Amino acid sequence: MYWRENIMSKTIIVTGGAGFIGSNFVFHMLNTYPDYRIVCLDCLTYAGNLSTLAPVMDNPNFRFVKEDITDRDAVYQLFEEEHPDIVVNFAAESHVDRSIEDPEVFLRTNILGTAVLMDACRKYGIERYHQVSTDEVYGDLPLDRPDLFFTEETPIHTSSPYSSSKASADLLVLAYHRTYGLPVTISRCSNNYGPYHFPEKLIPLMIANALNDKPLPVYGKGENVRDWLYVEDHCRAIDLIIHKGRVGEVYNVGGHNEMTNIDIVKIICKELGKPESLITYVADRKGHDMRYAIDPTKIHSELGWLPETKFADGIKKTIQWYLDNREWWETIISGEYQNYYAKMYGNRSEEKKAMKVFVTGVGGQLGYDVMNELHQRGIESIGSDVLPEVTSIDAPYYSLDITDGAVSAMLEKLKPDAVIHCAAWTAVDAAEDEDKQETVRKVNVEGTKNIAAECGALDIPMMYISTDYVFDGQGQTPWKPDCKEYAPLNVYGETKLAGELAVAELASRFFIVRIAWVFGLNGNNFIKTMLKVGKTHDTLTVVDDQIGTPTYTYDLARLLVDMIQTDKYGYYHATNEGGYISWYDFAREIFAQAAALGHEEYDAAHLTVKPVTTAEYGASKAARPFNSRLDRKRICEEGFQPLPVWKNALERYLQEVLAERKG
Repeated sequence: MYWRENIMSKTIIVTGGAGFIGSNFVFHMLNTYPDYRIVCLDCLTYAGNLSTLAPVMDNPNFRFVKEDITDRDAVYQLFEEEHPDIVVNFAAESHVDRSIEDPEVFLRTNILGTAVLMDACRKYGIERYHQVSTDEVYGDLPLDRPDLFFTEETPIHTSSPYSSSKASADLLVLAYHRTYGLPVTISRCSNNYGPYHFPEKLIPLMIANALNDKPLPVYGKGENVRDWLYVEDHCRAIDLIIHKGRVGEVYNVGGHNEMTNIDIVKIICKELGKPESLITYVADRKGHDMRYAIDPTKIHSELGWLPETKFADGIKKTIQWYLDNREWWETIISGEYQNYYAKMYGNRSEEKKAMKVFVTGVGGQLGYDVMNELHQRGIESIGSDVLPEVTSIDAPYYSLDITDGAVSAMLEKLKPDAVIHCAAWTAVDAAEDEDKQETVRKVNVEGTKNIAAECGALDIPMMYISTDYVFDGQGQTPWKPDCKEYAPLNVYGETKLAGELAVAELASRFFIVRIAWVFGLNGNNFIKTMLKVGKTHDTLTVVDDQIGTPTYTYDLARLLVDMIQTDKYGYYHATNEGGYISWYDFAREIFAQAAALGHEEYDAAHLTVKPVTTAEYGASKAARPFNSRLDRKRICEEGFQPLPVWKNALERYLQEVLAERKG
């Protein structure tokens, strides 16, 4: 029997409960306290996986709510409904590498989100607010001083935007305690490992890669030391703190299991029977801390907690769990985990009213994926294109020319709940030909005007897919969604801008979503071109002074379908995450991944890729932007899930494309 036998029923809100530690905590609490009501609040960002919670979704004492902790109205509404006794805040952007790429998202979630939660606690009353923090707020310790450990008195000394955001949140929590008397506690833990760990992190990444005989990337020399804590031990510690811990106190939770990264990777290789030759050393990340080590004396002396799991035992249990649950992490790697919420809730009348969506351009890359995504979610969809027929979609289809009046009659007849307008002339160089410009303008301008005018007349929300080409493509600053400094460089950009202006003027409710560097299965694109020419050439030249980020239509389609079911109208920029790159960088990664998938014709021994400037490459018919950097922050600000990292998207795409070619 656990330490509390006859405990009164309580309601606990667990934020970030679809993540790694949060989900394990949900399981622990429901198993330990059968009378407790556990409410999981999670906005399901990249590391939030609702399928993790599948074992408890039917538990009558469990409720899942998809909302962002920064959404004050949503949080207050939840407190009105549930009147929680305890709040445990796991919700956080937590991947250090991502914080270096895009710090602002981390500041918003980790600091502002914490403030919103505490304000709700103040407004509605609370027995305990608990903040789950990290040992990274202390900075690092030298490798040559194994006698030194972090204690609760160790000064805060952060090294990354992530740890700085967590430290800021900690200080804010303590300030709310002192200023407002809010009953708070904080725990700072060492590195966790165990079941349901997101495959982007060290241990699950190494397991997944090793099982697939892929390279095992290790930062630097792998000498960084971490204190590893089995996640179940961590959950026990938080349980004790929220019930018995002293208000206003910080508790360090450590495993006394220090290991170097390289030793962990070697252990995983040994356990799985894989050669250490899979290990590859990569450039160290910026500001990488050398050693973390926690002294858990305080929580042991006050609450009687000690870690029960030795690393040698815990790592074996963890590896076995990943062997037994391959579907869970393979689904994440494929990106399919992001559809689980739609599968669980998409057709529930109490969550969303049934929709009918009209999609144009379904014969193209994006329209094809949008239709498939709508179908997968059980949303009624109707497709259109100028093609006589499109057999690749499982939905009603109309051959339709959007440049004449037929589109107005079609929308009046169908009366859809929303329109996603993907149809466009997208051949950028061909658009410069004088004999084609009239057609380009008819499709991109007049066709869009026809749809926008009818959507405005019928008050139908309209989504228009646009491009970074509406800007002049100069400088290095990412273009913000609400930027109005339009200066298109070519006919394609001019006509897409005219389409934007028409939508903004004529549609009563609209989304304008700008994208860049698009690739999808249903059509031609840069990747397919590279794979084709890479087979017939031993040397390629690719420009390295045009900078942007790729966009996988499969991932984009999921975001668009999420958006169209809301009223969060306005301008958005959407590409895959992972930083800004050149076309040269993109090409190199295409060939490297293709080679890793067994296509030796693309490896460095057979194919050389050389960088050149745009001027050296030679001018194309249409002027190309040097700056295709798009600021994507509004996606997260509005509570939508950002697109996965582009390297991951590329890997999934290549697996599909190369399998098709082999078949």
